[in-house]
Amino acid sequence: MGYFTFSYDLKDSTKSSEDIIRRKLINLIHPYSKNILERGVATTFVFDSIKSIGQLHAKISDELGNEIYFYLSEIKTTNELFLKKQINDFHLTLLPQIEKELDAYKQVRMQEIDKVTIEIVQKASQDIFNKTISLTEHQNVITQSLDKAKKEGVFD
Repeated sequence: MGYFTFSYDLKDSTKSSEDIIRRKLINLIHPYSKNILERGVATTFVFDSIKSIGQLHAKISDELGNEIYFYLSEIKTTNELFLKKQINDFHLTLLPQIEKELDAYKQVRMQEIDKVTIEIVQKASQDIFNKTISLTEHQNVITQSLDKAKKEGVFD
């Protein structure tokens, strides 16, 4: 979008430059060559000069626009390559490290959950049976209770 704005400004400056040059040349030639101006020779010279200057300005504007486009394309390509390299580096180095840290975090959390679960089972067995039972005994009690409920049709 910036390129179009810049190009548009160049076109406006071309028109204003042509107007300024046209007025200056006419003011310069007019006092000294009133007769020539009346015959149109100087007018043709002035307008040909203005046209040449306008063409030169347009050519410079086009070349400048092309050069700016070229440099912006190079910047875009360089940035894309840099971004691809960063992504690749992330996948090769940082991602495996993050995965290792996440696995370690999961293991610590699972150990904490196991510890809390054991404490809950022991407290519940103490409250229910008035004695502490092992996890294996607790599993057997739960399994037997579920089998009994299934046979009685509780889950149907």
